[in-house]
Amino acid sequence: MSIRLSGMVSGLDTDAIVKELVSAYSKKTESYEKDKTKLEWKQETWKDLNTKIYDLYSRTLGTLRFSSAYNKKKTSISDESKATITTAANAAKGTQSLEIHKVAASGYLTGSKIDIYGLNDLSTKTNLRELGIVDETSINIQVGDGDMQTITMSGDTTIGDLVKQFNEAGINANFDEENKRFFLMSTDTGKEKDFKLSGDSDAMEKLGILAEDYAYGIGETWKKDGYNITNSTKLSDLRVNGDTTKGFPKTIKWQPSGDAPMELKTENATVADLVDFLNQGGVEASFDEKNQRFVIKGADKLSTAEAYDSTNPSAGDPATSLLKILGFESAAGVDISTKGAGVKIDGADAQIKLNGAIFESNTNNFNINGLSINIKETTAKADGSGYNEVKIVTDTDVDGIYNTIKDFIKQYNELINEMDSLYNADRAKDYEPLTDEEKEAMSEKEVEKWEEKIKKSLLRRDTTLSSISSMMKTAMLKSFTVNGQQMSLSTFGILTGNYFTTKDNEKNAFHIDGDPDDSTVSANEDKLKKAIAADPDGVADFFSQFTTNLYNELNEKMRGTTLSSAFTVYNDKQMTSEMNQINKQISKWEDYVSQQEEFWYSKFTAMEKALAQLQSSTSALSGLLGS
Repeated sequence: MSIRLSGMVSGLDTDAIVKELVSAYSKKTESYEKDKTKLEWKQETWKDLNTKIYDLYSRTLGTLRFSSAYNKKKTSISDESKATITTAANAAKGTQSLEIHKVAASGYLTGSKIDIYGLNDLSTKTNLRELGIVDETSINIQVGDGDMQTITMSGDTTIGDLVKQFNEAGINANFDEENKRFFLMSTDTGKEKDFKLSGDSDAMEKLGILAEDYAYGIGETWKKDGYNITNSTKLSDLRVNGDTTKGFPKTIKWQPSGDAPMELKTENATVADLVDFLNQGGVEASFDEKNQRFVIKGADKLSTAEAYDSTNPSAGDPATSLLKILGFESAAGVDISTKGAGVKIDGADAQIKLNGAIFESNTNNFNINGLSINIKETTAKADGSGYNEVKIVTDTDVDGIYNTIKDFIKQYNELINEMDSLYNADRAKDYEPLTDEEKEAMSEKEVEKWEEKIKKSLLRRDTTLSSISSMMKTAMLKSFTVNGQQMSLSTFGILTGNYFTTKDNEKNAFHIDGDPDDSTVSANEDKLKKAIAADPDGVADFFSQFTTNLYNELNEKMRGTTLSSAFTVYNDKQMTSEMNQINKQISKWEDYVSQQEEFWYSKFTAMEKALAQLQSSTSALSGLLGS
C-alpha cells in the first residue's frame, strides 16, 4: 500500500475530498447492501412462515387424516382411590366390574436393631467381629428362581463390605447407622423378584436379618443331660420345656390346608424324620444343630398341627399344639420381638378380577383390552367375606375429539390470519434499510420501529403467498360425502365470521358455534359436540376425508422444483441465487470504490510532494537572497 500524505503541505482535508469524489460509486455499493438486507429479511419471513405451514402439514394433518385420530375413548371408575384408568383407542365401550384382590409388593426385610452392650456407635466401617461374627461364614441369597448367590464374611468384614455384597447379589441393601438396622429390598415388585436368605442362622441373628417367616424356638428347651441334640436324636429321648419327666408326645397329627391328614408316630422317629414330615406338609423346616433350634419358614402353616400323648389321637385331647412343643412362642410361629428376627414382607404379585376373569401381574399395572389399569389398594370387604366391586365405564371421549378438531381450527386460523396480514400489509415505499451512520442518528427504539415497518411489507401482494393462501381457503370450503350425505365444515357449525363486522385480516378465520372460548359464537347451538356424541364414526369419516384433502393439496404445493426445495412453499433456491448475484455486485463495486480511492489518493500524494519540493526550493532561494 502506498503512503498517503493527507494535506500535510496543502492543508487540504484529502480524506473528505476523496470520499466525496467516490461517493457516487459508494452509493451504488450501499444500494446493493440494502437490497441484500431486504432479501435476508424476506428469507427469514418466508422461513418462519414455511415452518408453520410445514408443521400444519406434517404434524397436524399428518395425524388427523387417519380416522384413528378421532377414535378417542375415556373411562371413569366408581372409586378412584382404588385404581386409575388410562384408555386406548381400541378399548371397548361399556361397563365392566373390577375386584382388586392383591396389590403387588416388593420383598422387604427390615432388620431388627443391633443392640450390643457397650457398642454405641455402629457405622458402615464397623467390623463384624464387634457384632460377634469372628470365624469365616456365609449367607446365601436367591432372587426369584435365579442362581444362589453366596455372601462370605469374617471378623474383618465391615458392615459396608456386607452391604456392597448384598447389592452385588441382586437386592437393594442399606445400613441405617442411626437406627442400627439393615434394610434389604428386592429390586422390583412381584414374586419373581422376591429374595430368600439361608445359611448361617447364627450370623443372620447377629446381623438382625433372620426373616420373620423363619420363626424359631429357644435352644435351651431342648437340652438333655448336658449333651446337644443332633438330627439323628430320637424324638422319644427329648424332654419338653425343661421338664425331665415329660417326654415328647407319641403322635403328631396334622392336616395342611386343603391337603390330606398327615400323621407321625414318634417312638422310633428322629429329629430328621420330624423335619422331613414338616417339609412334606409344605413348610421349609430344618434343625440348627449349632444353635439347638428349629428353623421353619411358613410356621403359620403348622397352626393346625397337634401332638398327642396317646398313641391313638382319637382317644383323647391333644397334649398341646406342635408349635408349642417345637419351642415357638405364638401360634403363628412368629416372635418379632426376639433378638435378631427381622420383619420380612414377601414380594407378591398383583391380582385382579375383571368381569369374572382373574389376571395377575408382577407390577400394579394391567394392560387389558385397551385399558391400562393401575391399582392402588385392594377392594377387600372389611369383614373379610370377599371383595367389593368397582365399576369401570368406557365411552366416547366427546370432549377429547372436540378439542382435537378445535385445536386444528385454531392452528389454521392463526396461520391464515398471519398470511393475510403479510399479503395486505401497508406499503413501505419510502423506507429502506438504514446505514450504520443513519442508525447512529436515531434511538434504538426508532431503529426497531423503522425496520419492523419494512419487514412487515416484504410479502405485500406476493404472488407465491397469494397462491398458497388461496389454495388453503378453497380447501377449507370443500364438501365430502359421508353415509350418502354431503357434508362440509358448515354442517358442524364451523363457519367464517360476518364479513362486515369481522376485523381486517381475520375474515378467513373459522369459528365453532357454541365454543365457550369464542364470544362471537358462544351463544349458538354446539352442532359439532352434538354430532360427535350422536355419530362419532360419521364425524371421524368426514374430518378424515377433509384433512386428507388439505394434506394432499399442501403436499402438491411443497413439491421440490428448480426454484424451490422439497417441503418448501416459497422459491428458496431462487432467493439463494439472487443473494449470490447481489453479493457479486457488492464485491464488484467495493473493488471499484477501492480502485477509485487509490487513484485519487495517488494524485493528491503527487500534489503534496510537488508542493513540498516547491516550498523547499522557495526557502533555499530566499536564503540566497538574504531574505
